[in-house]
Amino acid sequence: MRDWRISLSDWGILIKDLISETLLVLPIVGQIINLYPFINISTIPVIVITLRNNLYYMIYNRMPQSTKIDRSRIIFTFSITIPMYILALFLRDQVETILNITGGITGVFVIFLIPATLLLYARKQYKSDKNFHQSNFRSDIWIYALFFFAVVLIIIQIYMQIESFIS
Repeated sequence: MRDWRISLSDWGILIKDLISETLLVLPIVGQIINLYPFINISTIPVIVITLRNNLYYMIYNRMPQSTKIDRSRIIFTFSITIPMYILALFLRDQVETILNITGGITGVFVIFLIPATLLLYARKQYKSDKNFHQSNFRSDIWIYALFFFAVVLIIIQIYMQIESFIS
């Protein structure tokens, strides 16, 4: 008698085969899906240049004036790319770990820490201005609560990563 139970891995295989057989036949969509890893890799220079310019502005409080290659651009570029390559070298077989680091920790920065920091500095800069559209959450305690919550989330994420490495 045949066992008709299906595990989740069986469904994953069926879904993968379904996507490969149906979508790759489409002329444009199929090519994009097929080349998706290469599209991601090709965006790395754009991301590095953008991040390098943002770091430059954050430290020097101005944008680079010329397009010449100087020492600061080289230092900023290497300070961005070397950690990326080290992570890729050591975690090349652990894609889930890379996704957890970029999604979990970086996501907390994008969702909580950066907006809270911008709001805190904006409130300090425009403290004297009267605004009839003020939020009911105008107390700074809410911003510090967001900071605290973000730190707790980062600690939990790091703990989970360490626990997954140990086990």
